Amino acid sequence: MISQNKKKIYIIGINSSDFLDCTFQAIKKIENSDSILLSNLFGKEFLKMVLEHNHSVFYEEDMSSMSPTHLWKDMLRLFEKNRIVSHLIDGDPCLDGRGIEEQRFFLSKKIDCELIPGIITVVNFLNQNLDLLTDREINSSATFLKDFSKKKVSKMIERERFEKLLVCLKNEKELNHVFELSEKNHLKKKVVFSLLVDGKYQKIKALRKENSGKFKKPAYLIIRKNEKI
Repeated sequence: MISQNKKKIYIIGINSSDFLDCTFQAIKKIENSDSILLSNLFGKEFLKMVLEHNHSVFYEEDMSSMSPTHLWKDMLRLFEKNRIVSHLIDGDPCLDGRGIEEQRFFLSKKIDCELIPGIITVVNFLNQNLDLLTDREINSSATFLKDFSKKKVSKMIERERFEKLLVCLKNEKELNHVFELSEKNHLKKKVVFSLLVDGKYQKIKALRKENSGKFKKPAYLIIRKNEKI
């Protein structure tokens, strides 16, 4: 059994389809780990590069699927034979995952835990669609909301305390709230709503018509101020 004070976990943000789309720090931490935990959504080419370092690889899907908390509890078993574990998160651990909560969990178990930031998933999608996150010529800014709140988003729209607002949508209920907000904003036209679903822009009306209980992830709400006002 490995002593408790020697155990460490890295929660690392990385692009699941491109191993090199991460920081040098992330690559170094992966190389120094005894084992790797990741989702099976990570591509085969990615796995080849990980296995070159003779790591033991474990999949989230083979462990608990009940909830993130149950997964973290199951992950404790990995420390019976491993001193350093890297948990790979597609995107950024804090904005695309539950990195902060996971870090708190392992620290409460007396296991040292370090967060390694990654490129936020929606930023990759914006780049692919040739839609820049900000405009340096006018010194624009972007605001990220980790958790969708209909009430909070409504207040921000009314007060216009943002230039571009990006929110990750996690389920069907949140998407339906976006439809409602879009309808309420239709007459006021203070802001422009956009939806990025699975990396592609979708018109809200078309998406609502097609949507029949099948929520596709990742999905993001992007709200811009109406430049004409």
